[in-house]
Amino acid sequence: MAGYKRIYKNIKYLKKEHFCPDCGAKLETVEVSKVVNSRSPEAKDFDFSFCGNYMLGDVRFVWDELECPDCKRRFTVDEMKSVEGVPEKDKFHWLGAALMWLLAALIAIAFWLIKKYI
Repeated sequence: MAGYKRIYKNIKYLKKEHFCPDCGAKLETVEVSKVVNSRSPEAKDFDFSFCGNYMLGDVRFVWDELECPDCKRRFTVDEMKSVEGVPEKDKFHWLGAALMWLLAALIAIAFWLIKKYI
């Protein structure tokens, strides 16, 4: 019996309409799965953590991809973003880091003022 892990990524992107670059048909979201053993070489490409634990043995990973109903061509989300020219977002942009530091400084100043005058 294999473990099970559902991978939820790019949910908003999958809800939008996408069209096949080959034939122009509207793409459908399909569920894709693969059983991977935690000791196999391909295990490095999958996350076996689950609720603070680590799954061992065979685990069935399930995720969504886009498929053309006419020509049956499948696209991963990353492939479709590349075809559509969607820019990749930086996971932690420097401006976001600067804003977080500014917010932390303002909170520290607010606590200092409250402590000083109350």
